[in-house]
Amino acid sequence: MESMTLKILYNKEVLSGHFRLGLEWKAPAISAGNFLMLRVAEGLDPLLRRPLGVYKALGSGGMGGCLGVELLYRVVGRGTKILSLKEPGEHIDVLGPLGNGFPDPGRGKKAVMVAGGMGIVPMYMLAERLPSSTLLFGARSSQEAVIADDFKGLDCKIKVSTEDERATARGRTGFTKWSAPTGRSSTARI
Repeated sequence: MESMTLKILYNKEVLSGHFRLGLEWKAPAISAGNFLMLRVAEGLDPLLRRPLGVYKALGSGGMGGCLGVELLYRVVGRGTKILSLKEPGEHIDVLGPLGNGFPDPGRGKKAVMVAGGMGIVPMYMLAERLPSSTLLFGARSSQEAVIADDFKGLDCKIKVSTEDERATARGRTGFTKWSAPTGRSSTARI
């Protein structure tokens, strides 16, 4: 864990209230499940840093490092609103990487990843490590479900369930049904 000042590469709104924040990164290697703590303003207001999960590693810096990281966040309060107004070229105070990440399941293993809403953030880097896996993703609307489109470039099956029916298989609003590895069927609200 290090405290550092990083340059903002981009801060783009990708859908209403959802942003991709690219940061220059020259620090320790990032792994799936790591997060960063961002101080969004100088001074004591807001007092607390904002924890944001690392969505993607950008480029390759050698020795397991990367040239940048991408964070995916949704504006939900004053702190993330301040963050959404940051411009490329500005600098931001960051503490990280934090978190233990996911354990390595070993070569050739497949996984079923389950995420809802912004819980999709750590799954992208995990899906990169686990080819031929499946992502079960729940979103409030078909508009928010487009976040899962990034996974189409990976060797990952995607099943989406939304509360507005448009992206939900078989029109089951807010519910998805799948067969567990034990052969039993499970239904869950996601």
